Amino acid sequence: ADAGIDVRNCWLEATGQGDDHADTIQAYSPGERSSLIKVRDSAIVGHNSAATAGLFVADNWGGTVDLKNVLFWGAPYGCRIHADTGCTVNVSLEDVYFVGPFMWGPLLIMSAVGTINITKWVTVRHATIVNGVIVPGNLIPSP
Repeated sequence: ADAGIDVRNCWLEATGQGDDHADTIQAYSPGERSSLIKVRDSAIVGHNSAATAGLFVADNWGGTVDLKNVLFWGAPYGCRIHADTGCTVNVSLEDVYFVGPFMWGPLLIMSAVGTINITKWVTVRHATIVNGVIVPGNLIPSP
C-alpha cells in the first residue's frame, strides 16, 4: 500500500474539455486497501463540463479520506465517494464548505457493496462567497 497524499494550503482546479474526466482529485486503485487522502486548508475547484467531481473516490480504492478546513467550489459533485465491493472507506470531514454551482449536488457518499465509515462529521455545510469572503450556509447532515 502507498503512503497516500497529503495536501496543505493549496488551490487545486481542473477544467475538462471534450471527453475528459477532469476530477480535481481522483483516487482509484483496484485492490488498494490502505491509502490516505488528507487535505488541509485548501480549495478544490471543479467545473460542470467534462468532469465528475472535485474529489472522486471509486474503482476499488479503500482507505481514509480526511478533510479539514476545505472548500469545494463547483463541479457536478463537490465530493463523491464510493466504496466498492470489499472496500472500506473511512470519511472524516471537519469545517468543509460547499459553494456551487453543482450540477448534481454538493456531495454523494455511498456504498456500492463496500463499507463507508463516517468517523467525523463536524461543520459540513453549504456556503456562498460574497466579496471574497466565505459566508456559511445550512449544515449538511451526515449520510
